[in-house]
Amino acid sequence: MNLQKLTIKAQEAVQEAVLCAQRQGQQAIEPEHLLSSILKVGEQVTQFIFQKLGVSQKAVSQALEAQIGSLPRVQGGEPYLSRTTNDVLLKAEELAHKAGDEYITLEHILQALLKVNNTAGKILKDAGVTEKEMEAAIKEETVRFCYNVTLRTTTERREVFGKGEDKKDEYVDEGAQAAAAAQGGPQQGMKVPPREKKQETIRREFPKVGRNDPCPCGSGKKYKKCSYYYY
Repeated sequence: MNLQKLTIKAQEAVQEAVLCAQRQGQQAIEPEHLLSSILKVGEQVTQFIFQKLGVSQKAVSQALEAQIGSLPRVQGGEPYLSRTTNDVLLKAEELAHKAGDEYITLEHILQALLKVNNTAGKILKDAGVTEKEMEAAIKEETVRFCYNVTLRTTTERREVFGKGEDKKDEYVDEGAQAAAAAQGGPQQGMKVPPREKKQETIRREFPKVGRNDPCPCGSGKKYKKCSYYYY
């Protein structure tokens, strides 16, 4: 099982499962450790799902704690994924592939725990969780998450645009105007702020006279030596 295929949250859950086993003096990482870590790392996800299913997360946690406490303890040795835990993660990878997901999420692992024969999955089922209801709750949780992100983004954009309306007369967006001009004018639906009026160039009413040129007053003197120059 390639752990790099897990999302960051799922990787954190596996790491927490290892720590959970080590704290108990246990070497094999069992599905019970994994589920317990998911409840801790992915608390927001599991709270929504369990509440939707009418399942007490506290009761599930207590059952897991009791089961983990009964697992055998081993002195020394490196922690490793048990065969059952590896099967759960492989099943989660299969579910992610079927869903068209590139990475394995906490939700995929929760579903896999119900599909693979293991004690953690039995604890979930005894609490009233079924595969079908779990799948429906996960879909709703995913939609809720995406909606909240979209809503927040839209709201923030409206706030920015609202502030921009108050400020748009204070500056000239030359970049936007240049892009619009390059395409033959403003795109449909695109507002280009009005260009600031440029200061008019002051033009001379008479031709410029050089300092060494004859003075236009008719005195015959050079312009620089004529009293007319100093007016």
